[in-house]
Amino acid sequence: MATEFPGIMKAAVLMAGCNGGINRDRPECDFREEVRTLLDPKPGHELAAIDAWLDSLSDHDLLTAVDGEQLEMRTLLSSSPHGTHSLLFEIFEQVV
Repeated sequence: MATEFPGIMKAAVLMAGCNGGINRDRPECDFREEVRTLLDPKPGHELAAIDAWLDSLSDHDLLTAVDGEQLEMRTLLSSSPHGTHSLLFEIFEQVV
């Protein structure tokens, strides 16, 4: 069983909600399982640091991080742990 990463999962679910990745044909529980599978194992990412950083964001900043305007997103992610942008992009590309 994959380690739970509540900050990453919250970001992933928000991203999926904004982009149609959760719908009547793909319920949230199925989506969450796909994200867990993607994260386990995930070499080369500092998942604990990324998770803590995402979990510390306000709802507004989390929305900006996963579905914001490109310049605002880039500015916010510039203060994130190494690998945050690539992990969010990978979740979007492979799961959402």
